[in-house]
Amino acid sequence: GQDAVVYRTIEELTYAIAYMTLEVHKQGLGASIVGAMGNELTGSVPEIYAEVRKRLNLPENLILVTLLAIGYPASGIKKPLKSRKSSEEIISYEKYGNR
Repeated sequence: GQDAVVYRTIEELTYAIAYMTLEVHKQGLGASIVGAMGNELTGSVPEIYAEVRKRLNLPENLILVTLLAIGYPASGIKKPLKSRKSSEEIISYEKYGNR
């Protein structure tokens, strides 16, 4: 049904955004995916979504799924340390839970 079309479209957008992000970094720029805003699909934070739609002058027939901010990284700013799980904690072999 229509839900399947929406889900497939979002999946395809995810691939495009991933490849665009990789290319941005390859070109020496920085990228940040902005997904912390709602839209017609999520219904969350509608006031922020409405403001973004207004500022971008988006027609009513378009749904804004995400934004990709691209620019030159600021100099002298250190990236925060990320806490990551070890590979052994997150990888399963052949079946979930097989370490």
